[in-house]
Amino acid sequence: MRRKISSVVGKNTSGMRLDLWLSSRFNYNSRSKWQELIRNKDVLLNNKSARPSRIVAENDIVELKTNVEKEPDSNTNYTVIFEDENIIALNKPPDLPCHPSGAYFHKTLWYLVVNDLKIKAHIVHRLDRETSGIIVMAKNPAIAKELSELFVKKQIHKTYVAAVHGSFPERHHSMGYLEHFTGSVLLKKRRFVALNENKFKSFSGNEETSETYFELIKEHRGLSLVKAIPKTGRFHQIRATLYSLGFPVVGDKYYGLDETIFLRFISDSMTQEDKKILILDRQALHAKTLDFTLPSTGKPYLFDTEIPLEITSLFND
Repeated sequence: MRRKISSVVGKNTSGMRLDLWLSSRFNYNSRSKWQELIRNKDVLLNNKSARPSRIVAENDIVELKTNVEKEPDSNTNYTVIFEDENIIALNKPPDLPCHPSGAYFHKTLWYLVVNDLKIKAHIVHRLDRETSGIIVMAKNPAIAKELSELFVKKQIHKTYVAAVHGSFPERHHSMGYLEHFTGSVLLKKRRFVALNENKFKSFSGNEETSETYFELIKEHRGLSLVKAIPKTGRFHQIRATLYSLGFPVVGDKYYGLDETIFLRFISDSMTQEDKKILILDRQALHAKTLDFTLPSTGKPYLFDTEIPLEITSLFND
């Protein structure tokens, strides 16, 4: 079965080669694989075939023809931690997309839940593919709407745990803005700018307010285990903030010690030195707790999960 996926080239990504644009935008394939697909005319640019070296421009339309049977592998070992008539709470493993996107469809958390449990599941929030932890799904549209409204009103509370490089302070309150990191070679990379740094900054209007509380849990051999409590829910908020503060997440190919590792990752050319720098083959970020009260029933929910062993083992002798 073939699926078509269309994506529009944005202003910040124009001027790139088509093969580089694809490997950065859809990193489940290497650059060489995208070159092969382009030559096979499985990728169209503005409804026409193109060369891998073709330079894309703003508002160009890139269309992908995807074979579902060639879907990349993912970690499908999720667990159900709670279920009632309204919601289902799951512990998502690392390397599992939450919902269908790009080449992923069958090997996503949403599809697995619907197919394995034979229920209608509605996703109301997400985690990055390499982030593990709690995901809550609604079992009907009314509850999905209710949960979405709770997220908008900031009445769903989450805590994360991250292993980071460096000696983190006992506490840190990060309040400021997230903006596109123009100094990066990576398309979607963001940076956090603290309020005190913004005092004389003129804003473009594209920034998003961001607020996160951090608490140190423990330190060990140059690494820190940190609790993160986000007060806003922005794209890459915790990872971008920690990176900008000088404490990148262990194993993070995008916001880690060396962003060029991500380029080698998507081109299947990571070195042993890259793996040594990463320490883990996943980003050490875990969504540990989530709590809320459902307005329609008045029922409170509190979910907690164990920190994965690969993260806790970094802090053992």
